[in-house]
Amino acid sequence: MTIELAPLPYPLDGLAPHISERTMSFHYGRHHAGYVASVNSTIAGTAHENASLEDIVAAADVPSALFNCSAQAWN
Repeated sequence: MTIELAPLPYPLDGLAPHISERTMSFHYGRHHAGYVASVNSTIAGTAHENASLEDIVAAADVPSALFNCSAQAWN
């Protein structure tokens, strides 16, 4: 199962003027997308490659690096 970057429930400029479109683009489009990509590359070829993101975060037997990137993507 490939973990997907969940779409935002609002446009990137939907939190303006409190959070700018540029800031949202950076955090959602780069940081969050990077966490999702990291999870996908880390689970490839492992016992977790068909697990949901929630199952990976909840699993006690995942390596700490996988837990960290999974928890960041889930958050």
